[in-house]
Amino acid sequence: METDGQITVSRIFVPAMDCPDEEKEIRTALGRVAGVGELTFHLFSRQVEVRHRCDLEKVLSALRAIGMEGHPVDESLRKAGIPEANRTHLTTFYLSAALILAGAFFLLLSPGTPWANGFFLVAVLAGGAGIAVRGAREIRNRSLGMNALMTVSIGGATLMGEWAEAGVVVTLFALANYLEARSLDRARKAVADLFAFSPETAIVRVGGVGGQEQSVAAEGVRPGDILVIRPGARVPVDAKVFKGSSDLNEAMLTGESLPVEKTVGDPLYAGTVNGRGLLLAEAVRPLSESTFARILRRVEEAQSRKAPIQTFMERFAAGYTPAVLLGAILVGAVPPFLGYGAVGTWAYRALVLLVIACPCAIILAAPVVTVTALTRATRDGILVKGANHLEVLGKIRAVAFDKTGTLTSGKLKVTRVGTMEGVDETDVVRMAGAVEAGSAHPAAEAVRHEARRRGIAQAARGTLARTFEVLEGRGVSAEV
Repeated sequence: METDGQITVSRIFVPAMDCPDEEKEIRTALGRVAGVGELTFHLFSRQVEVRHRCDLEKVLSALRAIGMEGHPVDESLRKAGIPEANRTHLTTFYLSAALILAGAFFLLLSPGTPWANGFFLVAVLAGGAGIAVRGAREIRNRSLGMNALMTVSIGGATLMGEWAEAGVVVTLFALANYLEARSLDRARKAVADLFAFSPETAIVRVGGVGGQEQSVAAEGVRPGDILVIRPGARVPVDAKVFKGSSDLNEAMLTGESLPVEKTVGDPLYAGTVNGRGLLLAEAVRPLSESTFARILRRVEEAQSRKAPIQTFMERFAAGYTPAVLLGAILVGAVPPFLGYGAVGTWAYRALVLLVIACPCAIILAAPVVTVTALTRATRDGILVKGANHLEVLGKIRAVAFDKTGTLTSGKLKVTRVGTMEGVDETDVVRMAGAVEAGSAHPAAEAVRHEARRRGIAQAARGTLARTFEVLEGRGVSAEV
């Protein structure tokens, strides 16, 4: 929670917000609360950012009034903020499908048996109860969505005695909801993968350089704390080298594949990986203000900025749902009134129109693709500032890159072996492999790989070094 003068900015986690329909409901409900200003929705983390002058409890009460629980979130950059997948729709699909198949089996064995209709009715009740609850909530909140349309169509089919059709609609709707939720979860997983770079703990020397080592949460590190960063460990917060030297992999920040040499006084960035040396570093800023945290915020802001196509889709859907409902009423009422068929026939066709015209997939198509693209680009070291810029990429015909390292695989490789006259290449590779056998530097791994490619066994005679010394900034020295 942040306070800007009299305006408070609160971030609220809403577990039930899993679709643009719920976003629309929340926007309508909170829009009626006095003192609530701008709303920013983060559908993929099920969070809404509220700017308000009223008490936060009024905002939470408004959410509870529409059947949604809200939980204030203090830190948006932690992995815990991304919800786990919900398997309710898949369970509903399996249950309804099993009941439909059972009804079809009895109908095949004994046409006209009441057992078949019994199974169909149970399938409607088992799968349609949740839809009816959400549909009633949408109608009560004057925010029509797909659940309201499906409630009318399933309820109408049931009242008309078309229990098999109603059961099939419930089953297919549960499957569609599961596939939609799965698309959202894949987008969420792409976001969650970014948090894998964020270290959760740090090793701090309490009391200074000569103090006792203690493991603390990365969020608990304060400027001035002395950090112990061992080889292979991630840097927990932005810091500067106090003692030691090493090479660090900064690809997750810069996209540069080669490690960067660091020595006393050089800056270290949260999330980067230490190489072969032990480092003592002094923290210069907390995790929430680190370079890595700022990148995550930019990603989150980019996701909340809607592309032009997404904005158009949402405006279209706002009028689309009432239009579909009105169209279904006209289809069910006008032709029978004019004498073009029975009421039951046209009522059935009106219900079919409601089923096939659900708008959620229309609204959801653009944001799912956008968020997945933004997070994938960030994971590959490309930071896009907004969905509108991402959409413009489709019109680009030429790109200029200023770093060749961003276009390579990120692994060094021996391309040529130069020898003096009278010296065999195999001997050079054998001795170089022996020297580099004890080094953790990426260049050493390239030399060892070349030795293996040429079939020079690491344990063979003349491939083991008797001594080994690292010459910081210059290379290594060994006696073979």
